[in-house]
Amino acid sequence: MGNWSNGSVGTLFTYVSDAMPQMAPGSLSPEDNARIVAYLLKANGMPAGAQPLPSDTTVLSKIAFEPVRPAR
Repeated sequence: MGNWSNGSVGTLFTYVSDAMPQMAPGSLSPEDNARIVAYLLKANGMPAGAQPLPSDTTVLSKIAFEPVRPAR
């Protein structure tokens, strides 16, 4: 997750869209890519939103990717 710190969720979405799945990069729908990104965010402790993650890169680029830091 350190590779995506201080970027946007849109950047991660674009990467996933272009690179997944490994054997057929770029073959998934935007909605499936958004589901993958949502899973990655959840699996890494990011808080869930009230609605499903959109599949619009413009919207996702406005969401800052700031990993949650553990409390001290």
